[in-house]
Amino acid sequence: MLLSRLYLQTDSCRTLFSSALFAAEAYGVPVSVSWFAAAFIMSIILSVATPPIPGGALASISVLFAQLGLPSGGLAVVLALNIILDFIETPTDLFGGHAMLILTAKKLGLIDEETMRK
Repeated sequence: MLLSRLYLQTDSCRTLFSSALFAAEAYGVPVSVSWFAAAFIMSIILSVATPPIPGGALASISVLFAQLGLPSGGLAVVLALNIILDFIETPTDLFGGHAMLILTAKKLGLIDEETMRK
């Protein structure tokens, strides 16, 4: 179950990590190797903990920004953008998950194509 969550939540990890890098660059927060590594590891952990619902990443982004010492102004910008982009990301994730299920079922011979065509 954990491996499937890691596979399906890669976009959440990218969102968290890129949001932190954006805020650090925009607000002049110094990025060291240790900061970069901490941001990367925390993004992976938080992406597994993020619930797969619309707006589920908001709490994870807040935790990440607090742990990395990023300013609240950057958090406000990222949260506003995330709400808008989440309307695109959520249906895309759902479509991908359903497509993966259908392709796997077809590969295993669990789909009766004659019944579906009627």
